[in-house]
Amino acid sequence: MIRHEPSIPFSVQMNFQHLYPEAVLEDAYENDWGAVEVCFTDQEAFSVGFFNKNGDWLMTDHYLGEHETPYFMNYYLESMADNYFSAIAILRERPKERPYYMLEIEPESEQPPMKIKFTEAGELINFWQVWREEIYMN
Repeated sequence: MIRHEPSIPFSVQMNFQHLYPEAVLEDAYENDWGAVEVCFTDQEAFSVGFFNKNGDWLMTDHYLGEHETPYFMNYYLESMADNYFSAIAILRERPKERPYYMLEIEPESEQPPMKIKFTEAGELINFWQVWREEIYMN
């Protein structure tokens, strides 16, 4: 249960509490896109829920530790062991969709970061690379 946080819209707090009644709130803030990000732990796992200002749930990313990462993601990472700097495994949930897994890989070389999307059963759904954007401030 979370206490009332004046910086978080009350509708977000209520929907968050309904979705994750056992969660412990770590942080919450409005991001650059106008969504409210609620960072929390639930059964010792770190997650981030995204809500609009009306309190509607948009999605939740559950960051997976080494022991929670599915075998098919570990298998994929093992095949790339010499070519990446870091990797993040995520279980993503969205309203009215089946949950899916995301693997975000930061290569050691000059290659762009990769994102790989898997079904719950381990089937590859999508693979893409994203070049970093450099932002210069005057």
